[in-house]
Amino acid sequence: MKPLLIGLALILSLVLAGVAKQHTAGATLSLEEQLAVILPCLFLLALVAHVAGGLVRRLFGLSDTIGWILVGILLTNVPGIKDLVEHALHDPRFHLHTALEVASGVGVWFLLTEAGLETELPTLIRNAGRGTLIALIGVLVPGVLIYFVLPVLYPELSPLARTLVAAMFTPTSLGVAAIFFKNAGILSSQTAQLVMAVAAIDDIIGLLILTTLNGMLGGGQVNAVSILLLLGKAIAFFVATLTSGHILAPYLSNLLAKFNDHEAMRLKLALCSASTFTFLAWKWGLSPLMGAYAGGVFLTSVHFKEFPGDTEEHGVEHLLRGVKYTLVPVFIASVAMKANISLFLHAKPMLLLVTGVGALVFGKWVSARFSGRGVDAATLQWGALSRGEVALVMANMGLASQLFSSEIMTVAVMSMVATILLASIFLGPAIKRARTRDPAIFAPISPAAHEHA
Repeated sequence: MKPLLIGLALILSLVLAGVAKQHTAGATLSLEEQLAVILPCLFLLALVAHVAGGLVRRLFGLSDTIGWILVGILLTNVPGIKDLVEHALHDPRFHLHTALEVASGVGVWFLLTEAGLETELPTLIRNAGRGTLIALIGVLVPGVLIYFVLPVLYPELSPLARTLVAAMFTPTSLGVAAIFFKNAGILSSQTAQLVMAVAAIDDIIGLLILTTLNGMLGGGQVNAVSILLLLGKAIAFFVATLTSGHILAPYLSNLLAKFNDHEAMRLKLALCSASTFTFLAWKWGLSPLMGAYAGGVFLTSVHFKEFPGDTEEHGVEHLLRGVKYTLVPVFIASVAMKANISLFLHAKPMLLLVTGVGALVFGKWVSARFSGRGVDAATLQWGALSRGEVALVMANMGLASQLFSSEIMTVAVMSMVATILLASIFLGPAIKRARTRDPAIFAPISPAAHEHA
């Protein structure tokens, strides 16, 4: 497995190196010539990352994300490959580094737009009270522990930097849990529905934190009042999105379908919605990424019934998925390329990783105690453990803002790998133990329960 991944990374680096040596040092390239270099490199990176992700999933049953991360780490940490890649990325003739950052940003935007579209509001509303309590405990317990441990390991970090590092352990990825739930046939159970609600609320909390920190980094006055005002604006923005979506989205869908009911119209409606809310969030002083997520949520009440052939397999989420799975691996790999394994293999980053993941496991265990009747606490604990892509967005922001070094950035990348591995190892056995104790624990939620909710 490792030699194959190294071989894939080597192929990509050789292409980059060949491109870099094609022209003389003083050559000036036209836009078309630059694109002739940039596009093959970006799509080859996406292809290599996707192949690696598929291999990791098929050989080890793990999330594709680990394969994407491994490609990024190999490209900038293996001697020989690292020099070739660094030379190509920073060659002023090609602007590959800038193109990679832009493609990564677009990938994150598509990721959050699709996450908003896939937010199941009935599930979220039905589990809002219990899910919010579980999510808050799961965020606060590890966050507080990490915040107060950080000064011991990294006394040079500012309070803002410590807050961001602690926040990096908040967003949850549903990828691992969804695979296990689907394979076990329990996706419609109360436990799985609660895990999905907690993950969605985790993302919302993470975006609220990201918005608040983004505002603080913008140079504004930092005090309790300004932070509360910013949080209030973010919550008001999200509530306004839900309300307007419930009222306006069906009308817009019906109107556009009268002009053109082709599936491309659905895609354009989703993209226009997400991009508009991205702009509105930015203009209102919030994180543009929260706008992308809100733009997806805006359309969750629309089932596109006016558009022919709109099913789960061919809905707007399906149309976005192809773009997402092209650009999101580029984002994940590009963030992993900033990880420095040589810095990671020291006492402080290793201790931070163990402390952070340990605090996270403990926090999820505590939060699962509040799961209530009809829910398996262990399945909830491990299902909500793996960290999501929003955590890497936070880490990227911290590194770009020089709040912390690439050493902590590497810890963020490795914590994502560690939590995905732990969830993959312990979630399956937790489901089996729960079924042994109570065969009916994962019974599907009855239609009556849905209607009552």
